[in-house]
Amino acid sequence: MKLKKCVLSFTLVLALLFSSIVPGFALEMDENAVVTPASVLEIINNYSTNPDTVYTVVAQKQLQGFGNETYTYYKLSPDGYAILLDSTNSLMEACYDADLYPACGEYTNSALYYGGPDVLCTLTNGQFTDVVSNHIYTADEISGIQEKQLEVETAAVENAELSSSSGSVASPTVVTPPIEFEEDRFASVEYSYFRNMYNYGYNTSATCVVIAASILLGYYDNYVSESYVATSYEQGNGTSEAFHQYLCGYVYGVSTPGGIALGNAAVGLNHYLADRQLAKKFVTYSGSGIYADMIDLIEYGVPFVGCISMSNGADTNHAVVVYAVSYNTGEAASNAVFTCHMGWDHEAPADPTEVPTSARLISATWFYNYAIIEDSTDTHAYTSWSYYNGTYHRRQCTSCGYYRYVEHIVTQWEDLNDAYHSGSCRTCNHTFTQTHESCWDDDLDVCTACGHSGSYTSTITNSTSPVIYMVCLY
Repeated sequence: MKLKKCVLSFTLVLALLFSSIVPGFALEMDENAVVTPASVLEIINNYSTNPDTVYTVVAQKQLQGFGNETYTYYKLSPDGYAILLDSTNSLMEACYDADLYPACGEYTNSALYYGGPDVLCTLTNGQFTDVVSNHIYTADEISGIQEKQLEVETAAVENAELSSSSGSVASPTVVTPPIEFEEDRFASVEYSYFRNMYNYGYNTSATCVVIAASILLGYYDNYVSESYVATSYEQGNGTSEAFHQYLCGYVYGVSTPGGIALGNAAVGLNHYLADRQLAKKFVTYSGSGIYADMIDLIEYGVPFVGCISMSNGADTNHAVVVYAVSYNTGEAASNAVFTCHMGWDHEAPADPTEVPTSARLISATWFYNYAIIEDSTDTHAYTSWSYYNGTYHRRQCTSCGYYRYVEHIVTQWEDLNDAYHSGSCRTCNHTFTQTHESCWDDDLDVCTACGHSGSYTSTITNSTSPVIYMVCLY
């Protein structure tokens, strides 16, 4: 998460929460809330995209999930909303510029069901109806929403338990990588450009993948090469509706535009890039390791198209442009929160001090794949990453046999016993173990990797062999 702003005192927060309910937004207040108002405000303000504003909660409503958990919707002042998972306080989504959901005060006395970013439903006569689009979900769609939500909830609970627990188990082979302290980080790619982007096509036929691709191509045309978009399709700081329709011709051909998988859309988009005589291509990635990869892309200055499970677009999924991330280097990558352009707001604000409302913060675990623009000269089709040795993992091209090697990265160490702690590489999941002794701070009497304190059991003998350090952190 981003660097923390000053947290309001508990007394002040309580006063703000219970005395500043907005007229016309009379949500039911949960007197048995899992989190305290102070902790909610701290989380909300830590992730804020408007660092000069202190946000307060003016109303809240508990939401039922399709999995095993409940969530709470918080209406913010001066603007915006946030949705947190009750059992862990994990931020699921937020917008700090406007309340993009309809006034939930209409549903004060009825249950609302939350299934992820923009999946907010009522249940009437056995049917789930979206409160934004009025879409009536089929049984198969509800099943898909539930499957993804259970995955998100499991990751959130496991991450919370990992952050607060320690164990005592037998120790495997010992390696001793160097140590780096954890830190909160915020990284972005041309933040102001994407945050103030409102020139692009209109998503009226579930063409969100094409909309997101057009926004990304507009960025490349502005910052990489003017060859990405013809001058006739440029509009303001982005691209026109005519460009959106032009790309739809490549993606759908003679078929009717509508929901389409990111990988299938990439076929047509790559024909477009070839016709522009650009040696580039859209490449899609998925799998359990994508959260760490998505963080790295933003850190390296590469925006991308990401897909999340939600209602708009192709009814249960939506494609967005990802351009910023908040995360902690000592936590699992699935704890990251990404800032996205949703592809919805086309109007410049009447007040020049305001910004468009397409900026949305979304928890990493709602994403299931992403696509980046790569050099088309790299035609390798890789297998999944696998452990190679104490320093590297690797993956192999299925066509030519080429191996790509990358160093292990361990971002979280768990205290095992008085002698050891362990951690898993965030890419290949291989577990490594090292001694407290190799990371011990004698002044503080604490292990700088896992936090074990007081004393440790020495495991280093009088061997003349050198200690080997594996590059495992960054």
